[in-house]
Parts: sequence; C-alpha cells; structure tokens
Amino acid sequence: MSGQSLPTPPNNQVAIVPASASVTVEIIPRRLTVHYVSGSDLDTIASLGNSIHLTFFGLCSGAAITFWVVLKTANVTDPRTHADFIMLCAGAVVGAVYFGIRGIADYRRAKRTLKEIKSGKI
Repeated sequence: MSGQSLPTPPNNQVAIVPASASVTVEIIPRRLTVHYVSGSDLDTIASLGNSIHLTFFGLCSGAAITFWVVLKTANVTDPRTHADFIMLCAGAVVGAVYFGIRGIADYRRAKRTLKEIKSGKI
C-alpha cells in the first residue's frame, strides 16, 4: 500500500483503512449555524445575483454611450437621422437611470433580508 492513495469516501460514510496504512487524524473545530427561512426570503436572497434590472441597466447604459459616441464622432448631416440618434440616446439614458434605481433597490432589499436572517430576526 505504500505510495498508493486511498479513495476518499462520500460524506457521512466511514472509510475502512487497512492496518498497514498510516493514518493521521486531524480535528478541526467548527461552528455550524442553522437559520430557518421561508421561500420568499430565499427568493429575495437569490435575486441578489440575478437582478434583471441590473442586466437591463448594463444594456441601456451601453446603448446610451454608443449613441452618444455616434453623435459626437460621426458626421450625421441628415436632420432626421440626427434627431433619431438624439431620441435613442435620451431613451437609453432614461432606461439606464430607471433600471439602475430598480437594481439598487433590489440589491439593498436582498442585503437587508440576508442581514435579518443572519441576525435571527426572521
């Protein structure tokens, strides 16, 4: 058995080690805390990383920057096309502001719920 590694058993099972193998047992103290939460609390916490508002904020802010760069760098001579780009840029800015505010609100609500769960208020 020298030079061979023993297979690691799955969780909650005991490994049978041959008598000829050397074994080192290391005890590491840990603290386990269990919190009881409801389904809506879990949904709130899960929305912390999955906020659709933050996704649309990224899309709208990228679009606003793109339209602004086109307005500043391209020579758009047609007044209607220029007005279209201004309208699209303004709409993207409004969308970015709206989705940014909603994304921040989702983030704060999820963090607040997580803090309440950890403190034991829920």
